[in-house]
Amino acid sequence: VLLDDAGVACRGVFIIDKEGKVRSELKNDLPLGRNVDEVLRILDALEFTDSHGDQVCPVAWHRGQEAMKASTEGVAEYLTKHT
Repeated sequence: VLLDDAGVACRGVFIIDKEGKVRSELKNDLPLGRNVDEVLRILDALEFTDSHGDQVCPVAWHRGQEAMKASTEGVAEYLTKHT
């Protein structure tokens, strides 16, 4: 991500699907590096939600963990089990 005024590029990651849709944008300030594990986690979550359309991935979700239904009831059920 180019900062024209400063003449530098910030670190950034853009995940774009086969249809050309931007699915995730990560941009870090100059002193911050990127986290490859987080990029892989996001890719796993996108793959999961694409194949499980009625579910979403909660915060800090990783492949193999339980997801939750994309509804108020689904979130409540998930939180009841995991808090």
